[in-house]
Amino acid sequence: MIKIQTPRFVRLAMFTFLLMPPLSISCQNFARIDSLAMNAPLLAKKSPLDLAAYCQANAHSDLEMVRFYFVWVARNTQYDERAAKIPNLEFDQRKQSPQSVFKTHKAICTGYSRLMEHLCRLSNIPVLYVAGYGKGNLNPDGIQPHAWNVIKVGGEWSLIDATWASNALAADSSNLSVEFERYFMGLPDFFQKGHLPYDPVFQLTTETINRQEFFPLTEGGDSEKPEEDFNTILNNEYTLDSIDFTIKSHRRGLAFMPNDSNIVVKLRGGLKEKSYWVLKGVQDQLSDFSKNADKNLEKLSIYKLREWSQNLEHQAEPLQTAIEINKEIENLETKEVKIEESRQKRQQIFDLIGYFSQSLKAVKEEIGKRQ
Repeated sequence: MIKIQTPRFVRLAMFTFLLMPPLSISCQNFARIDSLAMNAPLLAKKSPLDLAAYCQANAHSDLEMVRFYFVWVARNTQYDERAAKIPNLEFDQRKQSPQSVFKTHKAICTGYSRLMEHLCRLSNIPVLYVAGYGKGNLNPDGIQPHAWNVIKVGGEWSLIDATWASNALAADSSNLSVEFERYFMGLPDFFQKGHLPYDPVFQLTTETINRQEFFPLTEGGDSEKPEEDFNTILNNEYTLDSIDFTIKSHRRGLAFMPNDSNIVVKLRGGLKEKSYWVLKGVQDQLSDFSKNADKNLEKLSIYKLREWSQNLEHQAEPLQTAIEINKEIENLETKEVKIEESRQKRQQIFDLIGYFSQSLKAVKEEIGKRQ
């Protein structure tokens, strides 16, 4: 066998390549779409819809559309240092909405990620908002709450972080550096160095790291990993209602990082929002019955009575769901005042169940008399 001597400059190039930080699909040539994103006309900047229309008219693929939005958001959004200093639970969520960020060009990670999510969804590209922790880059002094996105392009889920990409831009914002490229569809093992999502599914790998590995000298219980792989979970759950997806995601997060106070707060918030809408639907239906049928059952036609019977029976499952949600909320509360509020809410639900049961019984008795 002939031994071929590799030239020294080639060996040096190979060694340099191996030392480079891991890059992703971003090694593709995006010069054309990057230029379009950097030089989008004023008419395209009037609203997210106008920008999406311009992007869709010029991009040749979903990948190019994601790249366009990523570059545009990173270049046109300034990190809001003032808002970043406000405690996480106190900053104005409205200022982080896609519409607000698009207009003001200022945001913290929440706003960057919400705008990316909004733009991708306008182009029917599967995308999800990811909440968790970040270390390094914008917060070199410690680990802080952070947000980024996962997107699905070409049948595969990938990671993007427009916030840290924006911070990696050169001063003139025209040079998309190697540092910038790291955060566009970056490799999971690279993201793990600075990103820890609450939900382990968003690590996009079976080689998940836990809280103890990410946080120095941290305490935590046993980490419970999802039984299914991340592709199966994301593909199955992506079509869920956003509230239901959030609840499922944060339940996984709490199982993976037990007693994490940030996850508890977010899960509790999702459950309370779910409870509100479930109960509102039931209350609206029962209120309508109270106003239009409760006192006039004998005057209703048999057809109308059967319709009310069906309507009321449909409320049985939501009421049971409300009870289960309330129990979960109560178990997550730690302050006595909040626990008492949960108990009062549970009593309100029981009162609704009582009225529901009496109403359904009265309707069925009236139907029985007519037969």
